[in-house]
Amino acid sequence: MCTRVCSMCKTKKKLSEDNFHLVKGKFISACKVCRNKNKPLHAKQRRERLAALGIKEHIEQYKKHKESILAYHKQPEVVERRNNLRKAKYAENPAHYNVPKREYKQKNKERINELQREKDRRRIERLDDSYVALLIYNRLNIPIAEARKNKVLMETYRTLIKLKRLINYNNKR
Repeated sequence: MCTRVCSMCKTKKKLSEDNFHLVKGKFISACKVCRNKNKPLHAKQRRERLAALGIKEHIEQYKKHKESILAYHKQPEVVERRNNLRKAKYAENPAHYNVPKREYKQKNKERINELQREKDRRRIERLDDSYVALLIYNRLNIPIAEARKNKVLMETYRTLIKLKRLINYNNKR
């Protein structure tokens, strides 16, 4: 039977997941009781440190470690854990997620439709990739995913649309 002395309370405890947190396959030095007791303190210290650093320095710190942070959040086990937590929350109270959304949509139907029309109008004006790919699919019957991959086709079709618009504009004058 292995034991370990907690680095904080200095008591000897059995080395198991019941007594010590397991991080990356290794037990940490402080026992669970001490760690959990100090969680609010560490959170407070972190908030104070961020406040002292200021937002600019905080952003710099994030940029410095951005790749490792994003890599961590893309790990399959982390993604799975996050998805399981979301599913569990939804399973506990599905009405919380569905009813308010449905009620909001019913109350604000006109506003939502107007916003969608505005969004579509801007997408068409800017000739977004999604709009151009949809036109290619409708006119040339090339699947949207393939059209988006083919950059030359997308740019050619985008230029063609711009020329047509220019001709129509000049003819209206």
